[in-house]
Amino acid sequence: MRLIDWIVVHTAGAYDFKSKRVVYQSTESIREYHKKHNGWHDIGYHWVIEGDGSLHRGRDEEVIGAHVGGFNDHSIGICVTGHGDFEPFNPPQLAELIRVCANICEARHLSGIKVIGHREAPAHGAAPTHKTCPGLLVDMNEIRRLVADRLEQGVA
Repeated sequence: MRLIDWIVVHTAGAYDFKSKRVVYQSTESIREYHKKHNGWHDIGYHWVIEGDGSLHRGRDEEVIGAHVGGFNDHSIGICVTGHGDFEPFNPPQLAELIRVCANICEARHLSGIKVIGHREAPAHGAAPTHKTCPGLLVDMNEIRRLVADRLEQGVA
C-alpha cells in the first residue's frame, strides 16, 4: 500500500463568465481535458465529486496522482466540481467530501488535520502555487472539523 500523508482537496475551477454561472463538469470531461490538454495518461485526481454529490473514481489510490506539484507521491487528490471562488461546495458535495475524506483517513490512519486544500499544500512541502484552490469560499478549517467529528463519532 502506498504511504499517504495527506488528502488534498481541489475544485475543478470552472466558471462561465458570459452567463455568470459555475459549471459542474463531469468526471469524464475533466479526464479528457487532462489527457488532451495536459498530455497525461489519465485524470490527475483520485476521486471526483460531481455537482449532484456523486463520487467517481479517477486514478486508483495506489497510483501517484497529478494534482499538486512536488506532493503527489504521498497524497490523495479529491476534486469537487464547480468553482470554489464563486460558490462554496453545495450540500450534497460537502456531505460526500466529508464522508470520503473520513473513510480515507480511517483506512490510512490519518487525522482530520491531514485534509488540506491545494492552496495550503506549499506550507507542507509542495511547490508554490498562485491558486486559491479549492476556492476562497471553501472553509478548509470547517472541512477538517467536520472530518474530525465524523472520525470521532466512528461513522467513517
